[in-house]
Amino acid sequence: MAVRIRMKRLGRRKRPFYRLVAIDSKVRREGTEVERLGWYDPLNKDNHFSVNEDRIKHWLGIGAKASHAAKGLFKKAGLSYKWHLEKNGASEEEVAKLLEEWQNRKSLKAEKSKEIPVIEEPVEEVETEEEVEVAAESGDVDESPVEAESVEEPVEEKAEETSNEEVVEAEAKTEEVKESSEETTKEEPEAEKESASEESK
Repeated sequence: MAVRIRMKRLGRRKRPFYRLVAIDSKVRREGTEVERLGWYDPLNKDNHFSVNEDRIKHWLGIGAKASHAAKGLFKKAGLSYKWHLEKNGASEEEVAKLLEEWQNRKSLKAEKSKEIPVIEEPVEEVETEEEVEVAAESGDVDESPVEAESVEEPVEEKAEETSNEEVVEAEAKTEEVKESSEETTKEEPEAEKESASEESK
């Protein structure tokens, strides 16, 4: 029997929950497992996994293969890093110290990702009505923009009027074309009838 360490899906629709299991590689995903090794809850952000390191190490030692998702869970738990340090001959104290540093770096990274940068937009000064009136009396207000706007509006209206006239003219032309085409279609049958009567004579 080839044993695989992989995820077994539980939970309801759109609310997944996974159990880490040692299972026969030929059994379906939700089939009967050989042993339960932990769990993974992707929706719970605070406490979202638990693994039994001793039993995982036992199964890997006797030839079980871990799936891609299970390896990812081992990385999240720090097991892959711990096994790497042990394989390179680090003492237990060194391993504990390095794992603690790794956990601190991981927690700092998580805190930084949670922080949302606040971008302050420059606040424009709004003049009160009294300030505008005082400025108008003293002659400090530039009235040219107002004049420019008043000049532009009639131009736009004229453009709209001309476009409306053009539309009306175009419609009139299309009606004339339709009428002329109808007249030609009426004349054609009459000419055919006349030619047919002449031939019969």
